[in-house]
Parts: sequence; C-alpha cells; structure tokens
Amino acid sequence: ICDVEKEKLPFKDNSVDEILTVDLINHLKFQDFPRAIKEWKRVLKTGGILIIDIDDIVGHAKALIKAKTKEEFEWVLLTIYCHGRDKYDFHHWGFSPTYLNQLLKEYNFKCIWIKRNYIKHAYPSFQIKYENK
Repeated sequence: ICDVEKEKLPFKDNSVDEILTVDLINHLKFQDFPRAIKEWKRVLKTGGILIIDIDDIVGHAKALIKAKTKEEFEWVLLTIYCHGRDKYDFHHWGFSPTYLNQLLKEYNFKCIWIKRNYIKHAYPSFQIKYENK
C-alpha cells in the first residue's frame, strides 16, 4: 500500500507492465490526481496497461433523479459521497468516461476500451483500459 498523495510508488521507472485501480481515483483530492497519474506514467513501461475502475458520476446523478423513496435517495447519496468512516472514506471528485478520457489524454494515454461490466458493482461504474504511449 502506498499513499499516492505523498509518496512515490516503490517501483523503478518504466518497470511495470500493468496497473489496475479499483474505486481509487474518486478518493483522491482533485489536486492530487495529477500526481497519481504522473506516478503511474513514470512506472509503466511504454505500451504498459492502466485499467481504471471507477464510479460513474453521471449514472449516480440519473439514479438520484429517479429515486422515489427515502431509502433509494440515501443509497444513491451514499454511493456519491461514500461512507465517511475515516479520512480516506470519502469521494472527493466524480468522473464520467468522457471526462476521464479527456484527463488521461493530457498525459498521453491511449484509450483501448470502455466497459461497464469488466468489474461488477452494485452501483453505476465503468472501467477504462489505457495504453501508455
């Protein structure tokens, strides 16, 4: 485990074939997101793979609009904001496939595919596979 907000990943430059993040990036503060991306970029080999699994903020917004009961409304709010049990258990930012692609393009990652069932969750989510160019 590595605190990507403060530490470098414990890998040499250009040494990692693949990185899989599951429900991670929305727990980073927006200002710390570029540092994480730069670290992944640093350790990934050219042609290496980055797979990001993340909540879909647009899907959450649609579910919130459709919520009819108190329980449905609270469940969607829980998926948007997270549990808040400790300082890491909060969602600081939201992502959609389009928005995330725009951000990763700035770091020269090439989108290979976008899926919604590569990793299954009980809430709206998506996964994107990138190649490090």
